[in-house]
Amino acid sequence: MKLISDRYTFEGVSLEFKLQLAKKDRRHLLVVFSGGFVGGFDFDGESFTKLNCAILWIRDELNTYYIQHEGDKVYQFAVNSLIEKTLNDLGISRKSVTLLGLSKGGTGALYHGLRFDYPNIVLSVPRIKPAIGNIKNRPAIVEGLLGSVADEAIANFDQLIPDLLKTSSAEKNIYLFSSINDAQYTTEIQPHLPLFRRYSNFNYVETHSTNVRQHEDVSLYNISLISSVVSFLIDGITPKYGEVQNGIYSEMDRQSVAPETFYIKNHPVISIESHAIRDGGLYLRGRAFLMYNDASEYGSVKRKLVLTSAANTYSIQLGGLKDRRNNRDFSQGTGHDYNAGSYATLGNLAHNLDALPFGEYLCSIEIQQGRNNFSSSEFEGRPSRELRVINGYVLKSVFEKRLLRISKIPMHDYHDHSAYIQLDALEVRSSRLYIKGSCIVKNVNYSNWGDVQYKLVLKSRSNSDSSVSLDLAKSKGKPPLYPWRDPNVEIFTTPQNKGIELPNIDEDEYDVYLLVDLRDYVFVSGLERTATVNQSGIIIFNPSY
Repeated sequence: MKLISDRYTFEGVSLEFKLQLAKKDRRHLLVVFSGGFVGGFDFDGESFTKLNCAILWIRDELNTYYIQHEGDKVYQFAVNSLIEKTLNDLGISRKSVTLLGLSKGGTGALYHGLRFDYPNIVLSVPRIKPAIGNIKNRPAIVEGLLGSVADEAIANFDQLIPDLLKTSSAEKNIYLFSSINDAQYTTEIQPHLPLFRRYSNFNYVETHSTNVRQHEDVSLYNISLISSVVSFLIDGITPKYGEVQNGIYSEMDRQSVAPETFYIKNHPVISIESHAIRDGGLYLRGRAFLMYNDASEYGSVKRKLVLTSAANTYSIQLGGLKDRRNNRDFSQGTGHDYNAGSYATLGNLAHNLDALPFGEYLCSIEIQQGRNNFSSSEFEGRPSRELRVINGYVLKSVFEKRLLRISKIPMHDYHDHSAYIQLDALEVRSSRLYIKGSCIVKNVNYSNWGDVQYKLVLKSRSNSDSSVSLDLAKSKGKPPLYPWRDPNVEIFTTPQNKGIELPNIDEDEYDVYLLVDLRDYVFVSGLERTATVNQSGIIIFNPSY
């Protein structure tokens, strides 16, 4: 379902938010308070956007902890006003609200749940006393929060949440996640647990695991539990599990099994997490290591990507990356360290493929880890596809069915005239490019939205290796000469009809082409236009005849 992104203004305070409407018959609002001190929304990945309730994400751009800015408490009323307006607009009762947040977002969720009496609060590693907790390492955050760094201002602010814990209605469902390995545990969580215990349904998960070594690890480790709790609450079910522990070193009764008995020696972990053709080459990032072997430092694992065609083999050296999520996801409490188990193309940059011979290639990855060697052409990850025109050739990369395939073909080899193209508009206005037209490739069905991608290609007349490709949008319609076809995506146009901001293009004469990517088929055709780029970077389109 499409997300609504907007801003909400209340008494001079402007809040950035996103809203997802409810699906099916759910009458519940989940409010997500984002944490951290940089941009972005927490819990906006696939696992949460698939929830059936309405979801309101709020960002704290001024680092107010959703409470106040420079001592002015209007910010908290702005946040609550946005929540109440959303409830009114959607016709949802305030009894059907769950507040969720981690770290700074957890502080916001806890404060608003107590201060404005919302029934369900799910929070991970919140700061109970944010001012004293930040004064040493982030004094600017504290000054922006309080308008002062005076001891009295810090003490008064930090008493807000403890006072609310003592006085707010005890009829609440609170779910708190923490760990003794979090450096903030002894100052933020442990001293305040007695205050939480006065609530009628207080639930506490304390994580004991070597995978949890610092503050942010707690939420990552427990993300599936947090998601499960939220899933129950939005269906009107309130779990009660009290105070429990989790993790391989918890005090829960567990079957005693020596870790060595369940080792699968050299079990491979191979994935693609990011896949793109950009900056004139191929970019990859993912995980590649052998379990139950050391992968703690950059040199622990060596990797290369091997591209194999019928006639050629081409290797790309991959660089190591450190990612603590590897230990979170794979350590299984065995004591092995996979911190450096991730990879990317060298320098975390795209690898230039000008030297790759033309052809179609299947990719595999080779891993050398200690005395062990392993090779595989299968990757975990989400399917993706990329296509770009680079230096006079078409570079296409497709990752699907666990296989990564790359093809590099000279652009002129793709020329084909078995298509009908009608160009309705191609012009530059106010330094933005506008285009509209229709294309039907004969005997190829691409009625589904994901079947086709369009690009406009400008190919230099003076330098055969120089070209520029621009992504176009698509829309549904019926080309006039083919009225018998069903409405489909045969219309190419400027994204949102707002024009394309022109890139820096060298002064030259260019031939103009339309490139159509039809999954298993690539079609390129000239548009009977030339483009002239003058000294000022202005593009003028002229007929080619």
